Amino acid sequence: MTAEFNTPHVKMFLGSTDVGFERERVAAVRGAIEPGAALIVDAAQAYDWRTALKLADAMADLDVTWFEDPVEYEDLDGLSRFGTEAPMPMGTGEHIYGLDQLKQLLDLGVTKYVVLDLERIGGITDFLAAAALCEAYRVELVTHCYPHVSVQALAASRAGTWCELAPLWDGYFGKPAVRDGGFVQVPETVGIGLDLTAAS
Repeated sequence: MTAEFNTPHVKMFLGSTDVGFERERVAAVRGAIEPGAALIVDAAQAYDWRTALKLADAMADLDVTWFEDPVEYEDLDGLSRFGTEAPMPMGTGEHIYGLDQLKQLLDLGVTKYVVLDLERIGGITDFLAAAALCEAYRVELVTHCYPHVSVQALAASRAGTWCELAPLWDGYFGKPAVRDGGFVQVPETVGIGLDLTAAS
């Protein structure tokens, strides 16, 4: 991924409960990428909060930018416990549907990065409303996948920071333009910037 998209920043997935094994994997990636590059670890809701916390503690010295989705997204108590005790910031939110559920998460006061999925949150209108809510709570807004449109909504938000670059929709919409350093360029075309005729 790093070579293809010319970006130093990396997200990797965790899933094993073998703490030593996962620490070795994360340490290997940290050693392979550029110094100072972002390293995000994503558990995809694989753990209970105690196991996730053990993993986080084992990686405390590896400069992890954030630990994403450590526990099941509706486990608010687990998110709260992990977010309060973990040695690195938490990111979560890609499975949030609607502003009420987003506010439940934000009211916990434990996540630094809110990772929103454009389709799940309710499209562009609700994404922009969610972005305003993130700004009010002083958290950083991150997109989940689908950068072809979400990068433009992200750029319209003062809370917007990170755009997840995932190739899932490239076959329909082409590859997003990425500058050196891993910055996804916002299209200069009118509207959402996609030629749906060409994509069909």
